[in-house]
Amino acid sequence: MTVDLVAAVTYSSEVDELTVETVSAAEATLTLLANTVCASSRPEFAFSGVLALGRDVAAVTGQRGEAPQALAALVDLARSHNHQD
Repeated sequence: MTVDLVAAVTYSSEVDELTVETVSAAEATLTLLANTVCASSRPEFAFSGVLALGRDVAAVTGQRGEAPQALAALVDLARSHNHQD
């Protein structure tokens, strides 16, 4: 399975639409590591996987409103990133 986009978005009741900004590969890697469950129990395994993914994937961070609308916007965003490659 390929990963087209890493999106670190948080819910905000004050946001109606998905608002994101592109982040660097380093920021994406740190975000992935912070959200990897096995990072403390198997750090070498987690870090190697996160590095492999973080260096080659488009990544965004931001805020979202309701999940169904955000999901649709993220899928469109991932497709657009995939077609740019």
